[in-house]
Amino acid sequence: MIFSLFSKEKENKNDKNHLSLTSIAALLIHSARIDENFTEKERSIIKRALKEMGADENSLEEIIKDAELKERDSNQILEFTREVKNKSLEEKKIVIEALDMIPNSILKEKFLKDTDLCHTEELLLIGKNGDMMCSLFNEQYKNLLTRVNSDKCIFSYSKHEKNLRLIFSDDEGKILHIDVPFTLQKNGAWFIPKDEYDGEMYHKSEKKMLRYSERRPKKSKEMSTSTNMWFKIKDYL
Repeated sequence: MIFSLFSKEKENKNDKNHLSLTSIAALLIHSARIDENFTEKERSIIKRALKEMGADENSLEEIIKDAELKERDSNQILEFTREVKNKSLEEKKIVIEALDMIPNSILKEKFLKDTDLCHTEELLLIGKNGDMMCSLFNEQYKNLLTRVNSDKCIFSYSKHEKNLRLIFSDDEGKILHIDVPFTLQKNGAWFIPKDEYDGEMYHKSEKKMLRYSERRPKKSKEMSTSTNMWFKIKDYL
């Protein structure tokens, strides 16, 4: 299987050519915790992904527990992200394979919502040269929204250069694509004051004690809404 490129972490501690299962688990848990609600269903999906990647079923709980601890540390998450980013195209495809375990309908709904292609609000665009586009009056944009929200619309994604490319298509062909940078930014989601300290410190905004470089529960929820998505709308109007 494609996941056989991964081996159990304890068998690969000195093998820098392999991503550790704990690294992958920490990144998946981090994504699941964006909304501060890491559910049992999400935990089960991650366990299943780890098992497919070669994890011993008896070690799953230990891997998840270790990954949850490391996920709270910004330095660990950024290191894991760099680790993923520097791997070959083939191994990045394996990371995307893990996303395949999430039902396609859920992914489609999420990205339609995140880009507001589900059309909960009207859109007004003003270009540098003064050109304007308003969703209330632009018939091509209205048609795009109708197609992308149709039951016939098919959602897919793939690796494209340094991006994750989201593709919406139907029986007429491609409707549009959106590129999401395959990176992770700090965005203030971890508590990293100028001077490092031992133990815990009270964070006024979070209203709780935090360790140095620990993830901020409230602030980290903002990461989903600040995810960059590159959509060249003029290419489709």
